[in-house]
Amino acid sequence: MKLTESSFRNLYHTFYIIVHDMKKYAGDENGIKAPEGANAVLVYPYIDRQAGFSFEVMAPASWPSCEVFYDYALIQVQNRRLTIRSGAIEEFEGCRLGNQDELRERFAKHCEMIDAYFSTEGIESTRKVELIDHLRHKDYPDDIEVALFADDGSAEIVWMRLEGMGLDEETGVHYLCGELLNQPYGKYEAVMGDQMSILLTKDNEGVIRAFTRDTMILDPRGRKRLEEFRSRRGAENGS
Repeated sequence: MKLTESSFRNLYHTFYIIVHDMKKYAGDENGIKAPEGANAVLVYPYIDRQAGFSFEVMAPASWPSCEVFYDYALIQVQNRRLTIRSGAIEEFEGCRLGNQDELRERFAKHCEMIDAYFSTEGIESTRKVELIDHLRHKDYPDDIEVALFADDGSAEIVWMRLEGMGLDEETGVHYLCGELLNQPYGKYEAVMGDQMSILLTKDNEGVIRAFTRDTMILDPRGRKRLEEFRSRRGAENGS
């Protein structure tokens, strides 16, 4: 299976066995232990907003028998963590396991640790929006392409990292909100780091597109950080 050919939601929070050599992590007394025949791993895919789509290793496994070596579970037994990034496995061999509820119960604490640390209710709400899947970065599903419009009508495409959803009380319109990830080239009030609302529309061909404007800044936190940095630099240069 190629990651680039699969939607993140087909893997997200779903237990998979994927072929992966465990021998490279074993060896010294501090290494991860795995039995003979452990040529695969049981993984719990999740999204690390800084590092992209990731696979949390729960236990060694074997392929193609799909046997899981629970006695070698990483957190519960070995007190070890191992994460495989999507960039390290552009293509993998493996399968989705059928006993998802049983695995979720068996690895409940491990899963809860991952879910609590790498997500929030607001972020999860944006991951459920399938309409924008074609706008998402293949390795960073929380990041989407957005058209940023200036007051003079000019526009450029920027990347924004989704943080949640909101409701305009006056208009009753629901919107996404996210952080501007790159500094616009044109003359915009918005700067990298600002939190902005994002609306959806259809282009001339009926394709869903996302857009935002300078007037849709929710929190100018990027500008605040920039001003604080300039203030500190000015104080240092004046001392």
